[in-house]
Amino acid sequence: VERFEIERQVREPLVRGSDLLSLGVAPGPQIGALIDRVEARRDDGELETRDAALEWVRLQLDRDD
Repeated sequence: VERFEIERQVREPLVRGSDLLSLGVAPGPQIGALIDRVEARRDDGELETRDAALEWVRLQLDRDD
């Protein structure tokens, strides 16, 4: 568990706030929430690449409209 926590702390996130802003997400708490959701899916093995993460975000945004 400790190794996992250390690994998660040092790796780069799959998406950044600037990525989400470019997808039309308004500045605010939703950006952090989406990044957290992406990273949780990464931890579960559901998302492995930046492209996959951005596609997942696009689908979430389309679903929320």
